[in-house]
Amino acid sequence: MHNLTILESAEGPRSIKLPSLSVIGLVATASAAAGAATTALDAAFPEGALTLITNIDDAIAVAGTGGTLKAALQAIADQVTPIIVVSRAAIGEDDEETETNVIAALDRLKTAR
Repeated sequence: MHNLTILESAEGPRSIKLPSLSVIGLVATASAAAGAATTALDAAFPEGALTLITNIDDAIAVAGTGGTLKAALQAIADQVTPIIVVSRAAIGEDDEETETNVIAALDRLKTAR
C-alpha cells in the first residue's frame, strides 16, 4: 500500500480560470538617473502620452527610480496582472507645477478610448 493511484474524471463540471478583464488607469510621475535609464523611461512612458501596459514586469523594469510610477506598478503586480493604461505626468519645479501636470495627465486618461 505504498503506491499512489490517481483517478481523473473526464465528466462533470471543471473549474476554468478566467483571465483578468480589468483595466487600470494610472496617473503617475517618474524620473530616472541620467543616461540610458532616462532614455528607456522616456521611450516606454513618454510624458504627454498614454501608454498601454500588457506586461507589468517589463514595465516595472523601465519605470525609473523616482516619482510614483515604479512603486504603483509594483503594488499592482503584488495583487493582480491587469492591463494598465499609464498617463505619465512631468515632475514640476515645485508642487504647484507638478499638481498642474498631474491634472493634465488625468484629463488625458479620462479621454482614453
